[in-house]
Amino acid sequence: MLRNYLKVALRNLSRNKVYSIINIAGLAVGMACCILILLWVQDELSYDRFHQRADDLYRLTETWHHQGETKCEALTSSLLASALKEECPEINLATRFSPGGEQLIKCEDKRLQNDVVAQADNDFFQMFSFPMVKGNPRTALADPFSVVISEKMSLKYFGNENPLGRQMNIDRRDFTVTGVMKNLPQNSHLQFDCLVPFESRREWLKKITDKWLVSAYATYVLVDGETSRHQMEQKISSVLSKHISDSTVTLGLQPIGDIHLYSAGMELSGSEPGDIKYVYMFSALAVLILLIACINFMNLSTARSGSRAREIGIRKVVGADRKQIGKQFFGESILLSFVALAASLASLELLLPAVNSWLGKPLGLDLAERPELILALVGLALLTGVLAGSYPALLLSSFKPSRVLKAATIPSSRGATLRRTLVVIQFAASVFLIIGALVISGQLGFMTKGDLGFDQEHLLCVRMRGGFGDQYQNIKGRLLQNPTVISVSAGWPPKSSHWASNEVSWEGKDSKKEVVMCRYNVDFGYVNTLGLQVVRGRDFSDDFVTDQNEAFLVNEEAVRQMGLEDPVGKQFSYEGRGGKIVGVVRDFHQGALRDPIYPLVLQIDSEKLYYLLVRLKPGAVPEILSFLENRWQQTASDFPFEYHFLDQTIEGFYRSEQRMGTIFRWSTFLAVLVSCMGLFGLAAFAAEKRTKEIGIRKVLGASAASIVKLLSKEIILLVLLANLIAAPVAYWAMTRWLENFAYRIELRMSLFFISALVALATAVVTVSYQAIRAAMANPVETLRCE
Repeated sequence: MLRNYLKVALRNLSRNKVYSIINIAGLAVGMACCILILLWVQDELSYDRFHQRADDLYRLTETWHHQGETKCEALTSSLLASALKEECPEINLATRFSPGGEQLIKCEDKRLQNDVVAQADNDFFQMFSFPMVKGNPRTALADPFSVVISEKMSLKYFGNENPLGRQMNIDRRDFTVTGVMKNLPQNSHLQFDCLVPFESRREWLKKITDKWLVSAYATYVLVDGETSRHQMEQKISSVLSKHISDSTVTLGLQPIGDIHLYSAGMELSGSEPGDIKYVYMFSALAVLILLIACINFMNLSTARSGSRAREIGIRKVVGADRKQIGKQFFGESILLSFVALAASLASLELLLPAVNSWLGKPLGLDLAERPELILALVGLALLTGVLAGSYPALLLSSFKPSRVLKAATIPSSRGATLRRTLVVIQFAASVFLIIGALVISGQLGFMTKGDLGFDQEHLLCVRMRGGFGDQYQNIKGRLLQNPTVISVSAGWPPKSSHWASNEVSWEGKDSKKEVVMCRYNVDFGYVNTLGLQVVRGRDFSDDFVTDQNEAFLVNEEAVRQMGLEDPVGKQFSYEGRGGKIVGVVRDFHQGALRDPIYPLVLQIDSEKLYYLLVRLKPGAVPEILSFLENRWQQTASDFPFEYHFLDQTIEGFYRSEQRMGTIFRWSTFLAVLVSCMGLFGLAAFAAEKRTKEIGIRKVLGASAASIVKLLSKEIILLVLLANLIAAPVAYWAMTRWLENFAYRIELRMSLFFISALVALATAVVTVSYQAIRAAMANPVETLRCE
């Protein structure tokens, strides 16, 4: 029975090659796009689910409640982990974690190299399922100067030799390798290749962060599975209240599986954070594109129903019932769907390497190793086939033989009404996507080219290490003698993360008022080199001896937070360092435009200057880099020479949004392409159906232009209706999306006008080919059979 259905289906498909090619191509493009997006979604949802006790693993969060506002962050006191283990029996294990940063590593005779060194406590490997190939996970971090490295780092520093017991010099201190772990999976929010115990920095912790009021590290806990999350949150908050009087902070438990997608505004360095909003958005996008492809199939099937009416009538006369005919049409659509699936998988195999390289994700179609993926793809093909063939099967199988054999036409206008409805839905979806693509591109352009409050162009940032830092003043003087150098200073360049503290006081401060301010340590000339603007008071100046240790610059946001009308000359202190505010700089963005501007303090600190900042004239880069590299070889040759340009750093802030924008633009292009393929097929069938009518009109004197207008008018009206439906939905959706950004573009009417124009022009161009072809046909040929 199945073989007979397949034979009939193949015969019908081979008779209508153009129809079959359009349907297969449309379904293949839609399915390929849908599969690719769903692979990305599945990868995003898989983060940190591989841990054996993922359901009991949590990261602690702090929520600050201040003057009716709340702020949530993933940093806690370094004292919290040990206190929770002592006071909460429900917490089995706890560890602090810091993603750390780049540190200089030297191993035996190898030259110093930069690598990211993270920090954790001894419970770490008992909590997280990061398998160790060498060493004992229970004791790997027990010694203060032990280090655990990944297989990748082991190969880099020790080759194929056994690294256990070998020495590594990290940040001028010797560590012993006590463990080698497997390379961390990509779908983990924790990313590092080198891990040392917190105890190795005990003295620094006591001086700097070993305080209940200083939140500097992430804290992870493994909770007894029988205790409810709500109860544990209340209990750990009460522990904090014991150590901080009048605390306005509450602690929360964030499931480890939620960290990647639910940590907006709480990101730590490591893997690039995700966003659940994008998962929802692209899941809907995948469904929408597949729906557009299915609509093409329905449209073309109902359009061809007239040409198949006689076939259906004859089959019913010879004994076929409605159920059998319905099975035939379902069989044809499912067969097309599986052919389209094969074509989509073939195209994905070719495209995935390039897509993975661009996304930085190991997406793959490993069907041999993932049988669940085979079932999912088969299910997708069946669903697509059933969805696409449902209405044609129900419509065509309902024809009465007595009527169709007499007229050989559709006995009612239901098919035509449905086609119009589906075309409107199809183009409404396409217009929605076009508007979305324009808004996303506009927002990305605004963020990457918007006014950040400083000049990011031609600003060279060189990391100062070893003797190079000691030679800073000498190098600065030499650079300033070069006519291609505009200005030179040192300090932190604007970046996505920065030091912050609430140990801030000022003249006239209310004792109940609490403000968290960021801090940059800088050198004289920083304001001029960065292109900042002093709006009150003055800049730092070496003409004033006290500026070295007692002067502060603050930004406008800090002034607003302090509530001072005239801050210049007021007493001010930050983490115990006292002095006066000498000036106010105009607000500038310390990070991405998606984030608000934070209160900021600038202070002179000649001992903690980590970056040399050089403002260059255009075209001076090779000469200055050559000079700096030569000086580097003379003063700090053991250290790697590191530099970057500030505009490259700024561009990196928006890497995630740029990727999402590109995915959305390509998806929009493919959705519109699939819609146009369907329109092309509909136009071809419409022209074929009205061939004799067009011939008669031409004989009676109708012009080619009037014929084109006749065939195109309905499509234009349907596309205009689709615009009216899509515009308000797109306005609502894009307004919600833009709310994620502290600084954003306005939704102007011109965006909706451009989208309507693009959709209309695309539809007209697609239909015009068939319309012009029909209008230019010789009426003698078209009417010959009459």
